[in-house]
Amino acid sequence: MFAGVTGKVFLSRQPEQNLKILLKERELPRFTDNSITNTDDYLKELERVRKQGYATESEEYLRGVNAIGIPLIDPWGRLTGAIWMVGFSHSFTGEKLEQAIQSTLRAAEQINLELGR
Repeated sequence: MFAGVTGKVFLSRQPEQNLKILLKERELPRFTDNSITNTDDYLKELERVRKQGYATESEEYLRGVNAIGIPLIDPWGRLTGAIWMVGFSHSFTGEKLEQAIQSTLRAAEQINLELGR
């Protein structure tokens, strides 16, 4: 739950008070050298995810893998799921990553509309 984009997506939708309690006495695991292991840094990352509407990670969970995660939100603002996409870190970067983010955001918007009916 504390590593990778799906965890970031789900946790970013939690109230900050709940997150602080959840993270208070927990050590964040280090899977790679890029893993976020500092609680304050992780909370800042979740705030970034909340503001921009999607999560990214660059070799935080698995070496050689980058990923994006987009929340699926119902008409009442509740998280109902997530879409995530992974790619090799040597090619899933820059413009290709940005295109994937934009395409996946559009797909999530369409899914949200269809599920909200």
